[in-house]
Amino acid sequence: MDIEDILKSVGCQCVRLTADFGGAFSLMANQRYDLVTLDLGLPDQQGEALAEALRVASVPILYISAWSASEYPNAPQAPWVSRPFTNSDLVQAALSASPRPPAAAFGPAGL
Repeated sequence: MDIEDILKSVGCQCVRLTADFGGAFSLMANQRYDLVTLDLGLPDQQGEALAEALRVASVPILYISAWSASEYPNAPQAPWVSRPFTNSDLVQAALSASPRPPAAAFGPAGL
């Protein structure tokens, strides 16, 4: 099961997926998001610039990485899930990152 499937299985609405920096910036320009999952190791540029833009826009971030937060230089103080992770790890981290209470976070409006 991939990240999108795990989040959908608990009622999240996954609005958009992108695998690169440019795609993410394009999506941010057109819509407001309640939560973004972000791997800092994006293929076309480090994700720190995207993370900074998300922070400026007050968008909560759930970091997902092959590195643990303690292994990543200058790791942000935010919810972080290291690969490999369990479905439960991902869901709990999404709940802690979401500004909505759990019932609303996983209700019809999704994340």
